[in-house]
Amino acid sequence: MKKLIYLLARILHVVSYPFIGMILHNSNRVRIAVLCNGQILLHKSLLGKQRWSLPGGGVARGESPEDAAVRELREEAGITISAEDLKYIGQRQLPIKKRWPRYNVKFYSVSIPKIVEPHISRPYEVIAVAWFDVSNLPKQLGESAQVGLELMKLK
Repeated sequence: MKKLIYLLARILHVVSYPFIGMILHNSNRVRIAVLCNGQILLHKSLLGKQRWSLPGGGVARGESPEDAAVRELREEAGITISAEDLKYIGQRQLPIKKRWPRYNVKFYSVSIPKIVEPHISRPYEVIAVAWFDVSNLPKQLGESAQVGLELMKLK
């Protein structure tokens, strides 16, 4: 049943991509690298290419990028942090090889003292969340994870 849902989500994503692109183009987004004892937290989204990426998402009107990063991490992995703990590591316009839609992404990192078991509270948005050793990352890394790792000098 899950495979059917994932397939339907991918079909829906392809069909709706031009409309999604109009909304995403030039939008402000955030990604957050959560690190703990040589591990990094990655997630897979239901939509898109379903590759491992950094948690994150859109910045709501009137919301600071730091508050958006805190909110997205809580929504996507069930992990609560403070905006003061975030470290800004850079900004990029993604996707790199496409001209449309492109969005502005601010990248942050945070180190936490112990591994927190992630909890998926939005199964219609996130299909997996897991910790990975930074020296043994999964092969299917999304562009946000690749860029975030480069900004942190981990790749």
